[in-house]
Amino acid sequence: MSSLLKKILVSLIFILHVFGLYAQTIDGYNARDYLVSAVHPMGCDASFVTGPPDHKTWVNFNAGDEMTGLFGYPSVDSNGYELLLETSYHADNYYVSLLLSNNTYSNTHYVDVNDWTRIADTAWLHIFRNCLVGTSGRKRYILPLDYSSDFSLCSTDTVMGIKIIFLHTAGAADLAGIYIIKGKACETLNLGRDTTLCMGDILTLNTQIQNATYKWQDNSTQATFRVTKSGKYWVEVRHQNCILRDTIQVTYSLPPVVDLGPDTFLCKGETYLLNASTPFASYLWQDNSSAPIFAVKEAGTYWVKLTMGHCSSSDSVYIVSKNKPLLNLGSDTFLCSGDIILLAVNNTYDSYLWQNHSQDTFCLASKQGIYWLQVSKNACSNSDSIRIIDFNIPQQFLGRDTIICEGDQLQLDLSNLGANYLWQDGSTTTNYTISKQGFYWLTIVNECGVYTDSIYVKVFPLSKVNLGNDTILCFDDTLLLNVYNANSTYLWQDNSTESSFSISEKGLYWVKLTNSCGQAGDTLRVEMNYCDCIYFIANAFSPNKDSINDYFSPMIQCEINDYVLKIFNRWGEMIFETNNAYEAWHGTFNNQPAPLGTYYYVMKIKSWKGKVYEKYGSVQLIR
Repeated sequence: MSSLLKKILVSLIFILHVFGLYAQTIDGYNARDYLVSAVHPMGCDASFVTGPPDHKTWVNFNAGDEMTGLFGYPSVDSNGYELLLETSYHADNYYVSLLLSNNTYSNTHYVDVNDWTRIADTAWLHIFRNCLVGTSGRKRYILPLDYSSDFSLCSTDTVMGIKIIFLHTAGAADLAGIYIIKGKACETLNLGRDTTLCMGDILTLNTQIQNATYKWQDNSTQATFRVTKSGKYWVEVRHQNCILRDTIQVTYSLPPVVDLGPDTFLCKGETYLLNASTPFASYLWQDNSSAPIFAVKEAGTYWVKLTMGHCSSSDSVYIVSKNKPLLNLGSDTFLCSGDIILLAVNNTYDSYLWQNHSQDTFCLASKQGIYWLQVSKNACSNSDSIRIIDFNIPQQFLGRDTIICEGDQLQLDLSNLGANYLWQDGSTTTNYTISKQGFYWLTIVNECGVYTDSIYVKVFPLSKVNLGNDTILCFDDTLLLNVYNANSTYLWQDNSTESSFSISEKGLYWVKLTNSCGQAGDTLRVEMNYCDCIYFIANAFSPNKDSINDYFSPMIQCEINDYVLKIFNRWGEMIFETNNAYEAWHGTFNNQPAPLGTYYYVMKIKSWKGKVYEKYGSVQLIR
């Protein structure tokens, strides 16, 4: 075959491919190009997703798996959809981005399981993630995508390939094919937003698309649908190569019920409440206020409009005004022993009600108290009260002798006696405050006579306790805690109740004191320690850096406050000194190894208890 003939044949194949003579249709979409190469994340057979639409598929990807692929020819944005994804068995979740001619990727588009459209089933031949082949299942899904709206491509961007990152999907993500389809703009289908209507309203849903086929949720096939009750309504419109779907939720609500009651009256000075409260409603009153309750204080016509969603209801009421009956029982007064006060009103009222439930026009007051009367006339009521004070002073009007706690005060309030007052300090107030111990007296003069009384007030101290600071005891030592406080009870941590407690072991100790003025408590933590200091001093060491007995240092088993260690050679020359119990002598003098032989030490320590220990001896330096 000549080279010219080969060129003609290749050109013919390209023309046939581009103009669709090789194209296949998948659910109305013409696939004019497809993947010619693909990389499976595990290296499995690429032919299961390359080429025109068939019945082969990749299945069971893990979340995070990634595939890439190249199309046969470059493509650019046009009207309508340009890309068609195909998957098997169930809808999947992906991240999809497009490889551009400048070797960069487009914006990533997220594919959700709810985006897919199920089409006619097919019998699949699938290859697992481990590259094993099998057959099962028939469900088939497609998803058309637009270069501009889904990937933000411009007309100058050229698509060469694709990358998909598989996301978590129930049943694991699959992929059956990726195709370049003939771009053609689809009509827009919009049934409107979900809405709420009033009962009795009619909503007509219109697809607004001509020369199409329609399928509503009830299988009706008209271009419009008449809604008269609550529910979810959807339509599928097939127009040319496009399948359009939309859903709307319609909710019908009953109009709110409002009843302000019958026309009524209002007594002057009173407030009449109109209550239109209804859950989830908004309110509009005649004065443009918007609260659920309206307070009426004068005659007039009142109305309210309730709105719930798109539904409204109204009601009104007419209110007239009436005068209250006049009533006056007089000023507060006093009553002496044996006296009776007549409280009486005229008989022009419709009804009477006294505090003792009497319905007479009068009441006899023979003791101290508040007397009240409620009367009504022409359906309006009024009331009044009078306070009658018993001027008979009790024999012990200051009360019995008493005790107060330190820092407290005793308030004597005698204002209810309605008299003249004279206290032991010459003051004439009706109230008296006592905070100190002593005798107090008061003389009272009123319309009924002269009265005198006295009271003795004792001040009782507050409970106090102090166990001291936390401390450390030597073994065999004993600490006695004594918290005696007059007129108090005691409770220790072990439930003992004596005023003292003996401690001879480690622990947390507490006590609670209680008397008539309250409670007080304290806590003490006691630690135990050996008071004698135990130490060990070796008689030889070998500083040869073999990590065995390389240094000379006393081993001390107690807490110390002061420490000194001195080393002397045989001529009495001091060659080492330290005040740090953790610093050892490594057998050196003037930074040079000391000669072998006998050295003499002096150690002096002072324990935490203040006891001084001195030790003299010798140590043999060997290597």
